[in-house]
Amino acid sequence: MLEQAKLSHKPSTEIFAEAHTFTMISPSNKSRLSFTPHSMLEVDMRQLNLRLQNHAESLPNITFFYHTNISKIEHDKNGRAIKALAQSNYKNQKQAIQFNADLFIDASGLAGVIRKQTPLLQKICPPVHREDICLAAQEVRLIKNKSAAKLFLKLNNGKPGEILSWVGIAGGYSLLRVHIDKDLKHVAFLTGVRALKKLPTGLQLIHDFVAKNSWVGDKDFGGQRAIPLRRPYSLLVAPGVALLGDSACQVYSSHGSGVGLGLIAGKMLADTILKATANNQDIGSIESLWPYTYNFHRKFGALLNAADAFRRYSQNLKPEEICRLISS
Repeated sequence: MLEQAKLSHKPSTEIFAEAHTFTMISPSNKSRLSFTPHSMLEVDMRQLNLRLQNHAESLPNITFFYHTNISKIEHDKNGRAIKALAQSNYKNQKQAIQFNADLFIDASGLAGVIRKQTPLLQKICPPVHREDICLAAQEVRLIKNKSAAKLFLKLNNGKPGEILSWVGIAGGYSLLRVHIDKDLKHVAFLTGVRALKKLPTGLQLIHDFVAKNSWVGDKDFGGQRAIPLRRPYSLLVAPGVALLGDSACQVYSSHGSGVGLGLIAGKMLADTILKATANNQDIGSIESLWPYTYNFHRKFGALLNAADAFRRYSQNLKPEEICRLISS
């Protein structure tokens, strides 16, 4: 994915760890499936974001507006987005800002701030329902007792550097992934649970694990967010607007992953805009933007539809059914 997004340069500081074995485990621990994904990377997203941000800020034609919220999108008589009204509160200095542009790109995540105010997209892009949202969390913590961490791995038939992934531990669509690095210095967690009232959140799964395992130390970094689980919207563009990332539901919903797809989609959208610019076309017209929708769905549409079908199937499985699925 990094290579497809033309981000193949990976400084060592961005790679937290490289997994040599990935093991999927049923809720009861009775069945497991191990394989060796040689290209699996545990990426420190802080460092990747910082590299991309620093590069963008170094360009002369880029301006960042921090702590700025878009409050309203205005359209012309034909329904094209032409203006964004926003409020900035950077360094406690409140300021009203107006953006005029040929093209607005909605990368606002699940909020879909621009999408929800675009008439055409309002009709075609239905809201994501609560039962189709994953509450995911990720943390990297220090290991304060290496001997106890080794014992945990031994009891779970794991080795340092191996990813242990318990699936279905909080409903059919849920995950607790534990990755102890080879040096026994850090443990990385990745969790996800559907946003149903009767279930814990992904962050709660991490806190419960830490409470039961005293060898886990203080948090180094981490975060949480809600991820839409559905196939990507059929229409990714409208007059003056393009959707990108979670606002377009560009997610591999079998395991709720969208960062890599978002990077690739960003490259596709950039290429589409550059081509339109080179041809002296209006970059915000449907004609100019349509190749973005076409190329994304042509490359990923079938895969992501199949992934969502499997997600909808697997989220209803009971623990014993998950066990049989992994065994098979």
